[in-house]
Order: sequence, then C-alpha cells, then structure tokens
Amino acid sequence: MFLPAILLVLGACAHAAAPIERPVVVWADEAHTQPYFVEDAGIALLPPAARDEIESALAIAKKRKDEFDASARANGLNASPCAPGIIGDSLGATSPADVVRNVPFAATGRVVAVVSGWNVPSHRVASLVYVRLEEVWKSSAASAGDVIAVELPFGTLQHRGASWCTEMTGSDQIATGHAILITGRFDPKRSPLPFAGSGWPIENDQVLPPHAAPLSLTVLRNTIN
Repeated sequence: MFLPAILLVLGACAHAAAPIERPVVVWADEAHTQPYFVEDAGIALLPPAARDEIESALAIAKKRKDEFDASARANGLNASPCAPGIIGDSLGATSPADVVRNVPFAATGRVVAVVSGWNVPSHRVASLVYVRLEEVWKSSAASAGDVIAVELPFGTLQHRGASWCTEMTGSDQIATGHAILITGRFDPKRSPLPFAGSGWPIENDQVLPPHAAPLSLTVLRNTIN
C-alpha cells in the first residue's frame, strides 16, 4: 500500500546545521555480524564472510541485468538503465489520506543527506534519506529536530569500477534541501531494524505520492484531526 522504508532515529540535534552521524554500515544486530545496509566504503570493513556474500550478490545482480539488457536489445527494445525500485502495492485502492490516517507515525521534515548503498537482505540498491524533522503529526516517539534515516528503493552504487542502480518514481524530487513527508510504523526500540513506512516529496505545499494525484499538505494534515 505504500513504499517500504527503514526509519532510524539518529538523535535530536541542537542546531539545524549540526553534522549528522552517517554510518557506512547499518547492522541488523547488536553483535555486528549481520549487515543490513552497506555503502561502498563499508564493504571493505565487513567480516570476510559477509564481504564475500555481498560481492557474490553484486556479481549475480550484474549478470542478471546484463542478460536482461541483451534480451531487450535482441527484441528491439531499449535496455533500462536501472532495475525498478520495489514500491509495494499500488495506491490505486488506498488514498494518501487513508495511509496517513492508518499509520501511527507521520511527520514532515527536510532532507539533509541522501546516501546510496546495498540492501543486503534484499540484494538491491537503496538509499538512506536523512531527514531532519520539522513537524511531527502523529507519534511521541520522535520530536522536531530529530534526524531520521528513511530507506527508499532508489540510488546508484559504484563499486570496483562497476555500477548498480535502482529507479523509483519521484526519486528525482528527493534531494538535499527538499521537503518530505514520512509515514509509517515507527518504534525506536527496534532501531536499527527496518520499519515499514514511506517517504513522499513535498513541493509548493503539495504532497507528491508516486501513484496518486498531488494533495494539499494542509488538507492531508487535517485528515488526522
């Protein structure tokens, strides 16, 4: 019904310009044996077994993409530059207003960084979108000023001279300095494990869901009152 995302609270910041913590590896466990998300710079820092697993997954993904591209060209079609992002079910049956009403967490904020890397369990490229919260609509688990990392299915990973990428509708509007609406089921106790949620860009006070018409931010905010 909405874009899957991972929401991680990185902590409140005293000043909007304060630097953010940006780990090159997000671990799925406290013992740091199971990487969840890895930037290119973090791959070399992994234990040998985890590093070999990622290198193998990257090689398989590259081979499948090359085979798909060759098949497309053989049939007179243009090869897609990237794999499609995983965007969940279409919003055709669920309106953005319903999404906001039915989730326990909703907040607006501004993107302070976008970092692409490899989602290890899903074997795909994704991006961690770091958002400094400005207004929390629902939930007491986070406050204005907190920085939350939202994982969205788009981005490019450069590794050893090769590249892997994933496309997502509307991702060109998710960039540093841009406004965004975050919704989901957020529980900081589970951090850094993944949380289901979504990230929708905001432009000119309009929320831009990927599979629905733009909607007034004010109108959407009022649906939860």
